[in-house]
Amino acid sequence: MQNTKTLMNIMENQKDADVQKQIAIMRQLRKALTFINISLILIMGYSIIDFIIITSILAVIAISFTPYLITSLIKLKKWYWIIGCILLVGIPLILGFTVSYESSLRSLFFLISLFMFYFFCWILRSNISGWIKDISLSPRS
Repeated sequence: MQNTKTLMNIMENQKDADVQKQIAIMRQLRKALTFINISLILIMGYSIIDFIIITSILAVIAISFTPYLITSLIKLKKWYWIIGCILLVGIPLILGFTVSYESSLRSLFFLISLFMFYFFCWILRSNISGWIKDISLSPRS
């Protein structure tokens, strides 16, 4: 009987030791996951700050360049391009000011407007070489 009690005590002690090992492993894992979560938050925070800085710089460039762009298109009498610019860039911008007071939706409209501006500039740039070619080949009166 004594041997059975001793054996039961040994088994209980072994179970306690296994449980203690598992608890220690869980605590280490929790610490590691806390570190990973903190790292992820810091990386996301850095990305957001970096994104805001880049977006702000792109917006300042777009705002500064727009008067020159519109003036050049007026001088070239490219009325459809001006209308295209107003539609692609102006509508999302106006919607950003008028549709919603929720900042995330407003920011989305501004980002769409900024994207559309650079998309418009990219399309315009690819067409200008054709305009130059057309002007050089056309007879002068």
